Parts: sequence; C-alpha cells; structure tokens
Amino acid sequence: MFAKATKNFLKDIDAGGGLIPVFSLNDSDKAQLLCVVAKTRRFWRWQKPKYHFSSCFCTLSDLMTDERAIKPVVVESEFVTYEGTFGDTIKGNIGAEVGALQMNTSGCGFVENQSSFGTLRKQEVDMQHVMKDVQDRYC
Repeated sequence: MFAKATKNFLKDIDAGGGLIPVFSLNDSDKAQLLCVVAKTRRFWRWQKPKYHFSSCFCTLSDLMTDERAIKPVVVESEFVTYEGTFGDTIKGNIGAEVGALQMNTSGCGFVENQSSFGTLRKQEVDMQHVMKDVQDRYC
C-alpha cells in the first residue's frame, strides 16, 4: 500500500520522471542526497527500470579518489502539501413476488479513503557547485 501510494504521488507531481519512489519505509533512510543508486536494466521492452539503493550508504564523495569531501550547496524549500480524499457509493435493491407475498430489500454503502502525506519539503543540490568540486577528480 505504501509503495502504490508513493508511486501514484510521484506520478502526480513529477511528470518528467526525475524522482525515484521509495517502495518501503525501511528504504526511506537510504535515500539521501548524492547517494549511489543502481539502475537495473529491464528484461522486456515494456517494463520500467528498477532502482536499488546502495546497501553500504555510499555517496558521490566516497567514490572519488581524492580525499577532499564534496560539500554540496543544498537549498531546502516547501514542496507540496498533499492530501486527498477519495470515495465511492454503492447502491442496490432486489425484489421478489411469490403469490400474495412480496419482498423487497435494498442497501447502500459508502467507502471513503483519505491519504495525507502532510507538508513535504524538497532539497535541491546546486549542480554547478558540485561540478566545480569534482572537476579534475576521477572515480
């Protein structure tokens, strides 16, 4: 349920596909800025590629041969307040008549689903500053 909610949420807010959904709350702490993400190739043409977070919590500065750490400029801002309520009504009735006996029954049901992610904050990295930091450094 969490995986589907995050996937639908990203589909709503990021049509370009630049964001990667986290399918488990256990993986949410692995998703950090500039962390290493492995993209597995799809087997069939219609399949979407899958992303796996590194189990060793590697970042971009860990992969560089130089010992200097990369210090990215991070801008944090309020991204979106996401709340949604979805509902559906079901109605039905049935009747039967046998001789002088008449029977009627009816029913009505309402299902409501409410999801709220609250206020989400977005962290963006200034890529020009990162590119200056990694210039002349090789993996």
